[in-house]
Amino acid sequence: MSLLTFYSLLNDSDVVLELLEAIDAGIVVVDERYRVRMVNRAGRDILGCSPNCLSGKVTCHDLFYDCETPCEQCPLTDVSLQGVHRSLTLKRDDGSDCYLKIFASKWEKHLVMTLHDVTREVTLLREVDLARRELVADNVKVARRSKAVALEKDQLSRLLDQLPDGLLTVDEEFQIIEVNAAVASLLPRDDGRTCHERLGKEGVCDECPIDWQVPLKSDTLLKVSHALADCHLTEVITDSPLGPGAMLQFRDTTREIELIDRIREQQKAITGKNEMLNRLVDFTGAMPRAETLEEVVDHFVRVFPGIVSAAGMALLVDDIRPGSIWLTRSVSFKERDIAVLVRSYLDREVLTSRAELPAAELLNLDRELVQVVELVGGDGGRVGQLVIECGGECRDRGELIDVFARPLGAFIHNRLLLKKLEERANTDPMTGLYNRAFLDQVLKEEKRKLARFSMPFAVVMADVNRLKKANDIYGHEAGDRLIITVSDLLRRNVRNTDLLARTGGDEFLILLGNTDDAEAQEFIDRLRNKVFTDIMMDVGDGEKFPVNVSFGAAGTDVCPVDELIATADRLMYESKEAFYKTEERYR
Repeated sequence: MSLLTFYSLLNDSDVVLELLEAIDAGIVVVDERYRVRMVNRAGRDILGCSPNCLSGKVTCHDLFYDCETPCEQCPLTDVSLQGVHRSLTLKRDDGSDCYLKIFASKWEKHLVMTLHDVTREVTLLREVDLARRELVADNVKVARRSKAVALEKDQLSRLLDQLPDGLLTVDEEFQIIEVNAAVASLLPRDDGRTCHERLGKEGVCDECPIDWQVPLKSDTLLKVSHALADCHLTEVITDSPLGPGAMLQFRDTTREIELIDRIREQQKAITGKNEMLNRLVDFTGAMPRAETLEEVVDHFVRVFPGIVSAAGMALLVDDIRPGSIWLTRSVSFKERDIAVLVRSYLDREVLTSRAELPAAELLNLDRELVQVVELVGGDGGRVGQLVIECGGECRDRGELIDVFARPLGAFIHNRLLLKKLEERANTDPMTGLYNRAFLDQVLKEEKRKLARFSMPFAVVMADVNRLKKANDIYGHEAGDRLIITVSDLLRRNVRNTDLLARTGGDEFLILLGNTDDAEAQEFIDRLRNKVFTDIMMDVGDGEKFPVNVSFGAAGTDVCPVDELIATADRLMYESKEAFYKTEERYR
């Protein structure tokens, strides 16, 4: 029979209390005002306390929930309550939790609550649930780790494929285990099963440093170089991280080897430049000690061809008079070639335009094998020319050529200035023209040029008409003015390559370089008809005196050299006689 039926049979409260006290299940009896009327022994053990039920102050909600107000959905408010159960968690004095399941039943105006301690069951369930959760978490971790490992492996594979170096691992039979993408572009073959097959070899490389009898160590690097058809590879060998075997790293070192070769070439070039610099210092140091230009030029000719790897060279040095050469020097050039170069260098068009000497065409050489260098003085003007027949490296040494050519040009320029100072004594003080002594030197030079280079020249004799009349009638001052007027007109109408000299009181001589007889005749015709036509000189008091000159010319192409001046002089006097046939002769 049920507990309530048993209660209903009892009218003696003491008996009831004894019965409830003896029941092994926890019993709590509450009246309709929520006051606890009785807690049996088992209940007190479960609750861990002995409430003073006789005080009428202990309520169920205070007992179970430590709360001053009734619980929501309190069973006492449900008049039809039968078999209602609730779950409750109590905090023990030791701090542990006690889990209860409370079954409530109405008994008259009381509520009888049966307490069941389910702490062990709940604890076991929680432990099982916790174990299940931990297992699920471990499974999740394993799955995540597996996914992460797969992702890392995939990322590592991608990373290895992006490396410029070729990586592959081999076992102890040289069979390939793993390989990255770069191997296909670096090694000659992409279908070999072994590392040496990938390198295009039938068997193990002769230079292979691997000795499987000696285990590879992680801190040991073995290196070997492979010279392939179109590149150089460096192979670095270490122990394999995947197990027995080795990891091979192939790197394209073509660029590095090319740079090393280039550095060696540069070091060789630097050594050569240092040697050349020493020669330059020696050359420039010899200049101040030299007494003549010839000494410096000869020194230059001795050292220069070897420095610039020249197969040959020719050096032309200007004289103080335009159209004249002071000296020439050559190495491995034939005499006829020098003659061709000098004639072209002194050509009137070249001298006028200062154009580059077309040495290649003149010597019938390949233009790429000939280099023409101007020798420039301190004032920027040309003082000579250097013609170089290049060797294998000569065309690449323009800067080096310039390093030697510049000091030589400056030295020549200084010597020309000194020569000009020395030759001022060879000028006529009245007109500033050259005198007869200087003319004789230039005539000798022109004769040498004619003999060596076949360069013709001509002389023009000029004599002032009516000079005695000007002196006698208007005084010697007027006569001097007449001579100066004639010299100024002649100076303005000769070329800078010609020589104008005063050879006597009223006589002048013009030496025309690189000119034949016909050109000389054209020249004096121009002087007669254009320069000295209707020229009048002021002699004071409003009077004018005519300026007139007689000319005679002769060229080496029609006249022997030794008779050139005499012939021109004779023709000049013939011109003077013709003049006085139409003009009154003064005493």
